[in-house]
Amino acid sequence: MDVTHEGEAISVRFVPNTDLTVGSHRRASQSIRLVRTQLKRFADAVETKDGGVTAHFLMADMNAVSDFISRIDEKLDRLRNEKITIKMLEEILLLTPLERQRWTKDGRLPAAGNSYIDRGQKIRLWTYSPDVVARLWKNPEIIENWRKADLASGSASAGQSD
Repeated sequence: MDVTHEGEAISVRFVPNTDLTVGSHRRASQSIRLVRTQLKRFADAVETKDGGVTAHFLMADMNAVSDFISRIDEKLDRLRNEKITIKMLEEILLLTPLERQRWTKDGRLPAAGNSYIDRGQKIRLWTYSPDVVARLWKNPEIIENWRKADLASGSASAGQSD
């Protein structure tokens, strides 16, 4: 977070970085909502624009604002460490559902756990480590090599999805 201080007024600006979002628009939106909600509790004015949130504290004590920002940073750290859902994974790595399923099943894309949703019955969904996803996102050649290997082995049609 960027903090500017002019007289008794303090401005705080948050724009999610790729370290937090790993390229996910969903996670970026989630982080902006989290920060905006927290800032609205104490700031005199909060605005969301240009892919981030800005808060203005008019008669603020810098120590109090710093403590407040530290608490928000702790919440963002928890978000950063949350496991990645299948929809986020597919968005971040530009995978088809069939690629994700095949690569999870054969171990190339290790699942980090499960989450469950209740749709009349419990449905298990894989979740993925943010560190593994970040590594793959930063090294897209890994996924390209997986696709080439699948094509060479004749399982390329399994990677196609409507």
